[in-house]
Amino acid sequence: MAMASTPTPVPAPIPAPAPTYIYRATLVRVVDGDTYELLIDLGMRVAHRVLVRLHGFYAPESRTAEGQAATARASELLTGQPLVVQTFKDQQTFARWLADVYVNGRPLPELLREAGVKEGGVGLREAR
Repeated sequence: MAMASTPTPVPAPIPAPAPTYIYRATLVRVVDGDTYELLIDLGMRVAHRVLVRLHGFYAPESRTAEGQAATARASELLTGQPLVVQTFKDQQTFARWLADVYVNGRPLPELLREAGVKEGGVGLREAR
């Protein structure tokens, strides 16, 4: 007589992470300390200008002296540098793509903090 086997439990599916996209980019202009217009290299000789909001950093508002200093420092760090940008599918804020930005392999928020740029924008207060 054959013994009945118990079914092997099937683990719950692991949700797939949201797709991310990684591009090379160059700076077109700094809008403020945490918003930039970039020329994104899409490959195959195709490029697209896009406005990005820096992920993980909230620069002071541009109408303040601290915000103007943050804008100037971001411009110094980004101008003429090859950039790598990682965006997250469908994550936009105020018609800007939310993106991680890397300068020479280093995260831009880290470089801004090292340069003495203090966080203090509206988004920081909302994130806490």
